[in-house]
Amino acid sequence: MAPDRDRWIRPLAIAAIVLGLGASGLFVAVVIVWAKSFGPADEAPKVTDWLQAWASVGALVAGLLAAIFTGGLLRYEISEGRRARREQELVGPRAVISGIPDFEYGDGGLIKRVSLCVYNYGPAPIRRVLAVIESSGTRITLFAPVLGPGDSEDLTWLIERDAAEALEESLPAYTVALMFIDSTALWSRVDNGEPKKLTILPEEVGPR
Repeated sequence: MAPDRDRWIRPLAIAAIVLGLGASGLFVAVVIVWAKSFGPADEAPKVTDWLQAWASVGALVAGLLAAIFTGGLLRYEISEGRRARREQELVGPRAVISGIPDFEYGDGGLIKRVSLCVYNYGPAPIRRVLAVIESSGTRITLFAPVLGPGDSEDLTWLIERDAAEALEESLPAYTVALMFIDSTALWSRVDNGEPKKLTILPEEVGPR
C-alpha cells in the first residue's frame, strides 16, 4: 500500500464509522420525538423528551469529536513512527564519508594518480563501495570490496594520458559520489550530502 494512502486510511475509517453511528443515533432520536407527537393530545412530547433527545445528540457529537481527535492522534503517531524508523535507517549511511581527492602530478604537469580516502564511521560494515569522481564528463571510478565499522581505506587510480588531459582542463570543479550496500539497502551519497536509496544497481558495484 502506498505510504500516503496508509497514512490516512485508519483515521478515515474511524471517522466514517463514528459518522455513521452519529447519523443513526440522530435519526433514532428524532423518530422517537416525532412519533410521540402523534399520540393523544394530552400526551404531547414533554420538555424532558426533547431534553433527552438532544442529550443523546450531544453525546453523539462529543463522541464524534473524540473520534476525530483520536484519528488525528493515530495519524500523528504513525507518521512519527515512520520518521523515527527512517532516521534510524540513515544512521549508518550518514556515517560513510568521502575525503578530499588527492591529485598527484607527474612529468609534464599532468595528473597521473588520484587518491581518495573513504571512511566508515558507522556501526556496521558496508560492501561494494564505489567512489566516482566526476568532472565535466570525465569519470574516475574507485572501488573497495568491504569497509568494516570504524575502518577507512585509501582508494587509488592511475590515470591514462588522455583522461589526465581532460581532467586537467575541468579542474578544480568536481563531484564525489559514493555508492555502497549496507544491511538494509543500496545507498548513494554525493559530496557527503544526504544519503539516498538507489533502486538500480550500478554495473560497477556488481551483484549483491
